[in-house]
Amino acid sequence: MRLIALMIGVGLLAGCATAPKPVLAPHEYTGVARGWVGWNRCISTGAVSPEIGALGIRYVKGELTNRAYDQRLLDQEVQKASQEMPDADLRFCNSFATQVAGHKQQIDINNAAVSRQQQELQNVLNNIPKPVYCNTVGGVTMCN
Repeated sequence: MRLIALMIGVGLLAGCATAPKPVLAPHEYTGVARGWVGWNRCISTGAVSPEIGALGIRYVKGELTNRAYDQRLLDQEVQKASQEMPDADLRFCNSFATQVAGHKQQIDINNAAVSRQQQELQNVLNNIPKPVYCNTVGGVTMCN
């Protein structure tokens, strides 16, 4: 369960681009690998919908890009987890699917709020009175 919170939570706590990426601790490789294998088993057995499955994969990959890690070590842990975990754990599938859906819902809420704010700003900008300039040339006055 802590693995799920780690994978989803890291994205929410990501710092600015100039900050160094946090390093995946040695003990975290096993948890990430087991989560990756477990989630892929959930997808392949149909325990989660394809849409939720794809979002989960995208979120996990996104979280991994926010961390510094040794790809070779992670691949070894994924291989080991694949051999140790023959079946999908439905409790894990349901729990992770719920968190993925919740994360997507939060993103959708945030995107809607940003869209509203952008529209409100555009409305304010559209309602700012624009100055009128007039030029008279040879008895003809033109205004913009």
